[in-house]
Amino acid sequence: MKCIALFCIQTFLFVSILAQNYHSFPDSNAVWNIAYSQGNNSYKVFGDSVFNSITYKRFLFASFTSSNPVQYTFFGLMREDVLNKKVYFIKSGTNQERLLYDFSLGMNDTVTVFAQDFGFSNTAYKLKVIGIDSIQVNGHYRRRMVMKANGIGFLQEYWIEGIGSNFGVFTPGLSDFFIVDSEVCVELRCFWQNSSLVYSTYSPPVCYTSKTNCFVGLNEWKSRERIIQCFPNPFTDEVILYSNQEETGSLQIKDLLGNTLYSTLMTNSNQNSISLRYLASGFYFIVFRNNDGRILLQEKFLKSE
Repeated sequence: MKCIALFCIQTFLFVSILAQNYHSFPDSNAVWNIAYSQGNNSYKVFGDSVFNSITYKRFLFASFTSSNPVQYTFFGLMREDVLNKKVYFIKSGTNQERLLYDFSLGMNDTVTVFAQDFGFSNTAYKLKVIGIDSIQVNGHYRRRMVMKANGIGFLQEYWIEGIGSNFGVFTPGLSDFFIVDSEVCVELRCFWQNSSLVYSTYSPPVCYTSKTNCFVGLNEWKSRERIIQCFPNPFTDEVILYSNQEETGSLQIKDLLGNTLYSTLMTNSNQNSISLRYLASGFYFIVFRNNDGRILLQEKFLKSE
């Protein structure tokens, strides 16, 4: 009975920690600007609406070519399952709720999401997680996932908690679509909250444009791709930490309560083997931080017999 009680307490604390670390989408005073081939789209969250006895975040939309939107109109409703880190959306003119994001995914997980704008409304796209790290936004680190389409798209896609895809807050999955047609590309440029710019794709910020394409910024995206992988999962004796770039930092093994059980410095190498045969069977977190303190990997692993 004591073991069962302890397990319940550990599970509750683990879920609580996850909920605290999750950055949800804002429910007021937030604006996303998306650049595309014909100009700019702006989305802003504007209060709440109740639909089928459920409270949703209400989003407005404006399309424009200058830096000043003329008139916003109703775009749709967003619902966020904070505990399970999933985001759903109902497009204006429909009654069907679709999955927009799933931030609970781990390495190599797949998900099917539904883009909601630019002629892709309710189009299903299947993506795979190929990298997980964190990015500092307005003084706080948020989980960022690197997604790769299972289809024919050649670009990688980035999801940031509380902000969305680099292809646009309502167009996740478009990396599955873009191949060589540079005239139809869509790109998140800037995100404001409480009238302050808190995130921009480019530095210095380029929030408005009259034209964009798939190849503008592609080299910048590639230069930011830092893929950290740890495998196998489950493991028995050792894990291998792999990076597509040489990394130096610290690797920690933590239990589900966040206690550090093992810590070591990693050399400037693409691949390192770590012996963990002494660990008891069960679940653990493997965390890797670079020398700047940035978390490049934080995943739950199973130690099997």
